[in-house]
Amino acid sequence: KDDRIYCAPLLKGKILTIVAEAQSATKSTYGLTFDTSTNDHYGACGDKFGNVIMLRGQDTSSKCINPDTNTGFTFGTLTNSYGGVTGADGNVYSVCFSSNTIKYDLSGGNSTPGSSTVYSTTSPNRMAGVQALNGNIYIAPDTASTDMLVLDINADMGISNMANLVLSPYLKTEKI
Repeated sequence: KDDRIYCAPLLKGKILTIVAEAQSATKSTYGLTFDTSTNDHYGACGDKFGNVIMLRGQDTSSKCINPDTNTGFTFGTLTNSYGGVTGADGNVYSVCFSSNTIKYDLSGGNSTPGSSTVYSTTSPNRMAGVQALNGNIYIAPDTASTDMLVLDINADMGISNMANLVLSPYLKTEKI
């Protein structure tokens, strides 16, 4: 939303925010508290509202940063994760850490996001995920397993065409 890169803290007490165009970086807590004794957050992603979402790693809670106000809030999540992936619907999907893959919808903009299990499993751990241009989310295992999880979120998860259009890398806008 603000063309910045947000680096989630892993054993650190602050988020590193990079402004590539200005070749500058700052560290901030955005009013949040981070646990520096655990692997608290493995990565950050955006949601359909332009917020920065950091799903919990081994910390007790996840974090949401609103770039418009430079503030954040903590919200509970159902499982530990290796971060999240933004789907074509603008919701955030957890990269499961010996647990279920969960869809989080922060429409309410508060500490109780809507959530639902989209895939139930405890094995293998999943390490990294990406949304492909076809709209599917691919989540790879962190073990010798060859089982890649493929979420076809276009199938029957209530994705509107507008969400796909807004998040499309092919959409071009012009100022009038």
